[in-house]
Amino acid sequence: MTAAQTRQAELHPDNDFELGANDYEHIKAWVFEALAAGRLMQAFDDAGNRIELKAVQA
Repeated sequence: MTAAQTRQAELHPDNDFELGANDYEHIKAWVFEALAAGRLMQAFDDAGNRIELKAVQA
């Protein structure tokens, strides 16, 4: 959650909001649903040593 909050602050420094446990569960459910439905694709970013989620272009 901390990493997501930090990234959000980097992308949108003018927005001041906090993510909580309920937000995490909602986002997690949405991500797994989108992966299963083929709307998101999971890849590995070797340079950043992390998992990336990318929107699937239809």
